[in-house]
Formats: sequence, structure tokens, C-alpha cells
Amino acid sequence: MSDSARAKVEIVNRALVKLGQPPSYIDGEESSLAGVVDMIWPGLEARVTAIYDWTHFRQTMKPDRHATTPSNGWAHGFPLPGTRIGDPLAILSSINPETYLRHFMLEAGNVYANIPKLWVRVRVASDPSQWDAGFAEAFTVALSGEFAIPLLQDEELAAMKTADAFGPPRDNGSGGMFGRLIALNRAAQPQGRGFMANDPLTQARHG
Repeated sequence: MSDSARAKVEIVNRALVKLGQPPSYIDGEESSLAGVVDMIWPGLEARVTAIYDWTHFRQTMKPDRHATTPSNGWAHGFPLPGTRIGDPLAILSSINPETYLRHFMLEAGNVYANIPKLWVRVRVASDPSQWDAGFAEAFTVALSGEFAIPLLQDEELAAMKTADAFGPPRDNGSGGMFGRLIALNRAAQPQGRGFMANDPLTQARHG
């Protein structure tokens, strides 16, 4: 069993235990429980990836330019990564130092621009074997909430576990355990991305 599969099995079984169920999930087994896991895991993973710009779910890529000139008036087209979750976090015209591209268009899974190369920063799924213990625990609690209805038909328990993980509805998914992790992740990063560094008005003012 791979490290990724082993980590997934552990998280699923911990979620089951939180619901008072036996840790009975086995990777690769054909069962009703395995079917529930296969249906729920990808959606929950996408949800927790999309609620914040997590450093461990972030990847910067240089897409290959389309061979043909696009017919929409732009000079060049580039495919967005198929592994992305949500829209790009940033489109960059250079990577070191970072320069944010301001003139581009997103359309039909592509980014169009008038420069011959660019980089895109996107959210992607992350190997659960690489999750830190705090994030894995928050995901486990959220997963137990997702399991409560299909396995136990308990809507109240589902709502309670989901609130523990994401906060009450008024927090729009960024409260609870994940909210505290978001605050820690934000504090660990350099503050101020320099988005305005290549803005003409900023340059004119401070130049």
C-alpha cells in the first residue's frame, strides 16, 4: 500500500471512530462503505482546498503555449492545468522576481495574453500523506460530518461535526478548526505579495 493510500485509510477510519463506528475501511475493498468514501472524499477535498490559498495546496506552473494563434484577438493562448481546483490564484509574467500580469483573459479552460510565456499559480489536490497533523485532524472531523447522513441518517450529528470543522453557516466555511488553521497559515507567510509593485500609478508615485 502506498503512503497516500495508507494515510487516506487512517483518516477515513478515524472519521468513522468519531461517529462511534468501527474502523472498518480497507483500501481497494468493494463494499458499500468504500462506495460512500469514493463519493464523498473528492468533493470534500475540493471544498477544503478552495476555501483558502493554502501553501500546501498551491502550485506554480508554466503552461505550454498553444501552437496556433487564437481567433479571439489575443496573441497567445495557454491551457490552464487540468489538475487545478478553482480559478488561478495569480497569472505571472515573470517568476523571479514575481511580476503579476494585468492584461489577460480566462476563457474555456485557457488563459490568453499578448506575451509569449507566463506562469499560473493554482490550487491543486495534495497527497494526504503530506498533510500536517492539524490539517489532517480538521479534515477528519469534516469527513465525519459528511459520513453522518449516509451511514447513520443523523442530520443533527452531521451539522454539529460540520460546524466543528468549518464554523457556523455565517462563517462561510472559514471558521471552526479550518478557520484557526487559516489564521496560522496566513501568519506563516510573508505579508504583502507586492501585487501593486508593477502598477503604473504606484511606480509614478514612488519612482
